Amino acid sequence: MTLEIIAEIGANHGKDLAKTRRMIKAAAACGATAVKVQLYTAEQMTRPSDEEKFLIREGLWAGTSLWDLYSRAAMPLEWTPELMQLAESLGLAFVASVFHPAMIPVAESYGIERYKVSSFEIGYKNLLEALASVGKPVILSTGTATLNEIGAAVSYFARKNVSLLKCVSQYPAPPDAMNLVTIPDMASRFGCPVGLSDHTTGIVCPVVAVSLGASLIEKHFKIDEDGFDVAFSLDPQQFAQMVQAVREAHASLGRVDYTPSTAKYKRKEVAGQWVRTVN
Repeated sequence: MTLEIIAEIGANHGKDLAKTRRMIKAAAACGATAVKVQLYTAEQMTRPSDEEKFLIREGLWAGTSLWDLYSRAAMPLEWTPELMQLAESLGLAFVASVFHPAMIPVAESYGIERYKVSSFEIGYKNLLEALASVGKPVILSTGTATLNEIGAAVSYFARKNVSLLKCVSQYPAPPDAMNLVTIPDMASRFGCPVGLSDHTTGIVCPVVAVSLGASLIEKHFKIDEDGFDVAFSLDPQQFAQMVQAVREAHASLGRVDYTPSTAKYKRKEVAGQWVRTVN
């Protein structure tokens, strides 16, 4: 089983192309296998309104309207080809989150090869149908979905083309809300690769997830403290530590093996007494 580690650029780009290029280079240096961006316009996410149902009331972005948040956090779409070329030159896969069916033709024109659907869109049938029609691999995040909704979303795609991410849609997410033992159950139920989209502030949950069979880890990435997602993102030093830890955890899984270890010492009977000797 291969292990994928996605550095999520998210909303930490700061609408600064040079900074975003530095982020991708840093992610590669930290050992990521892929980077992910989010492709959307504010119009595809919400509507310009100060009605209460469009205002964020708690959390990191409390007091902000959804329209204002998405307008400020959206990455300029025209950056995509340049960022994709940079990622590929560094040996990184390039993944894009899409949130509206109208973005699919745009993303296809850029040559996106792998898509992600956030947990908030996992029940968006028109989006799932549009993605299924292009036949590319899709990652489905499950944070806000019921078991039936996950099954319904998976049914749109060939099993070879779909992966699932266990996710808790809190920003940041508390470790005691993660319920990571769901990962092997999810893999058994749906018969596809399962990973973790982690919004906790540390690296423990990714390590535990890998020990439970996760084959994909997605973590938000930052290179400074300027960005909407920095509170639940890892800096390069932290991300590199996570990469090392999850790779060691992954390597330690090995296989079912009852072969005795080769030891320098052995206990055996000598002159009627069981003693430890040097082999």
